[in-house]
Amino acid sequence: MTCPRNRVCDRTINHTRITSILALFSLTLVGVTAPTAGAQEVLPRPAQPFGGRIGLTAQDSIKDFPKEVQAPKGAPNILLILTDDVGFGASSTFGGPVPTPTMERLAKNGLRYTHTQKNKSFQIAASVEIPAGGAEGMLITQGGRFAGWGLYVLGGKPVFCYNLAGVDRYYVNGQDTLAPGKHAIALDFKYDGPGLGKGGTATLTVDGKPAGGGKLARTMAFRISLDETLDCGEDTGTPVSESYQVPFKFTGTIAKVAIKIGEAKLTPQEQEEYDEIWGRGALAE
Repeated sequence: MTCPRNRVCDRTINHTRITSILALFSLTLVGVTAPTAGAQEVLPRPAQPFGGRIGLTAQDSIKDFPKEVQAPKGAPNILLILTDDVGFGASSTFGGPVPTPTMERLAKNGLRYTHTQKNKSFQIAASVEIPAGGAEGMLITQGGRFAGWGLYVLGGKPVFCYNLAGVDRYYVNGQDTLAPGKHAIALDFKYDGPGLGKGGTATLTVDGKPAGGGKLARTMAFRISLDETLDCGEDTGTPVSESYQVPFKFTGTIAKVAIKIGEAKLTPQEQEEYDEIWGRGALAE
């Protein structure tokens, strides 16, 4: 684990036998809210506030080391592996080219969080505040020019773009300019499954009222991107749409972004096919 400079990283490891759950992640996890210190539902765990003082010398300083993290009584033993932006160094456990047989063996008895929004319905909701002069910029995006999606504000209006591997781009455009003040911008996608890579209907709402809608003829069935991850508040990679230029930082205020993922609409045979192709490292349907 690499710790950014001037950040406190929890490197405490409890040397206990792994008995129950192996959770393997191949995601980018970003802090899109301001969680309280010690929040149990946030990964990576937020740094604890520094209660000491940094003076000109050691004698003038007051130390305050972070408290050791203790698991609740009766908690299961969990091995949590986080990988981020590994590109072509991705593990074979998640369809990458690097053989990791031990991880594959462990993952068969554990959980692999890899499916995200693919082959199912999902919702994206953002709580924002628009300043008096208006705002634009990226709210949240995954992937980029070669496949991905983004929810953003362009020309003062909310937009959702779904990039189908650069072959097609589907847009849902809000009709009205966002007035100054607080707003709830949401995208509700209803998947047309069962089956892999089906389309669906996307509905854009502002403050609970319909703002736009459209049909996505198809969606990505497997990996969205090998080297571009999830960004909130700006786009640090390539753009999902050529209608804006990166980094496209949002010029208003984002209070919170939430993603709700529905159940996969796959038959057992389709799920088996999905897992088999994913394991071979397929990048497209």
